[in-house]
Amino acid sequence: AKLVRNYKVRPEIELYDVNNDPLEKNNLADSPEYASVKKELRAELDRWMKDCGDLGQEMEVRARERQGRGRKDAKAKKGKKAGK
Repeated sequence: AKLVRNYKVRPEIELYDVNNDPLEKNNLADSPEYASVKKELRAELDRWMKDCGDLGQEMEVRARERQGRGRKDAKAKKGKKAGK
């Protein structure tokens, strides 16, 4: 149960030394010595998101809204077909 919880509930930022920690057990994201690495990776991610037109969390919310609408529409159509 703990393994599943650790997989599902993730910290906002994760940074691992995969050469020395291949199972990614020691998150280095909060270590002050890696602050410059985090800053560099954040800048790279921001550039990539801008290039792709990715609006981050806003896009996630929009996607969930569309998925919910799609499910309701599909159920309604299925119900209409069954009633014929």
